[in-house]
Amino acid sequence: MIVNYTFKISSWHLIPHINGLDNVIQRVDWVLVGETIDANGKTHTWDHTQTTTIKFDETSNFISAYDLTPEIIQGWVFEIENKKQRNIDWIKENIINKRLDEKVNPAIAKIVKPFWENQ
Repeated sequence: MIVNYTFKISSWHLIPHINGLDNVIQRVDWVLVGETIDANGKTHTWDHTQTTTIKFDETSNFISAYDLTPEIIQGWVFEIENKKQRNIDWIKENIINKRLDEKVNPAIAKIVKPFWENQ
């Protein structure tokens, strides 16, 4: 199954003023969307929503929230999340891909009599 992933920023939590700096991002709410197409051409998606805390570091080069790009924020999120055991690759493999597989190949229940009636 081929899955395409898209990273989207839902919102961010902004500290208007801290330590002489303006518009400091504290947390990022984001969605990682997985999309696949089944054998019949039907598109299936799964959205994984999460929040990442951005630790303010006065020693790094500060960028005001309004000077950021989606690519910079994604880089921060991926860098932070990839330090965790459940990193971005883990989320893709163990959450998104599994849920998509369940959508593409749903388990079909069959009707059976209770086991004690077969004795």
